[in-house]
Amino acid sequence: MRREWPELKATSYPETAGYRHEAWHLYGPDHAKQRLRRADGTKTLRWESRNARGEWVPGLLGTREIDLPLYREDEVRMAAAAGEPVVLCESESSCDALHGVYATTWAGGAGSPPVETLTRVLEGADVVILPDHDAAGLACLDRLVAALPHARVLFGEPGEDAKDLYDRVGLGRFLEQLASAPTAEPRGGREDVRSYAG
Repeated sequence: MRREWPELKATSYPETAGYRHEAWHLYGPDHAKQRLRRADGTKTLRWESRNARGEWVPGLLGTREIDLPLYREDEVRMAAAAGEPVVLCESESSCDALHGVYATTWAGGAGSPPVETLTRVLEGADVVILPDHDAAGLACLDRLVAALPHARVLFGEPGEDAKDLYDRVGLGRFLEQLASAPTAEPRGGREDVRSYAG
């Protein structure tokens, strides 16, 4: 079925012309990332922040992405305190798709995980890293494992992210795979990985 998208006539943000709002992702009380998408599937992201008067304005107002809290950090802290597993994946859309599972990510991409924040928030938690199963995701995994040596790792099939794996196997099987995910082992630059979730 083909989607018909009405043409956008005007926008307050010229850089987002032709895009439609898809989701807001809150990073603490003062920062929000908006995900927008075109009908052809291409996406763009933009930040808004709360200024000193409490108004939401474009941009991060001088805050660096690496200094932002984790996505859903308060929920993750509660889950960790209760001994629940926490999935660490690479995107907010994956976190949002994992219904029935505590999941988090960080504000930047695979090339810039905030190691200090991840260590501080997730130290001692039952963390299952679910990287995007591509070259960038596997390179990021090495950095995450170095920061969180107690974490376990679960892989989807090559090319899959956390959302893809969850959609393919469903909640019940996904929870089984989380429970049996092995402890992380640094790959040491090798391209091979452990067997992935089937």
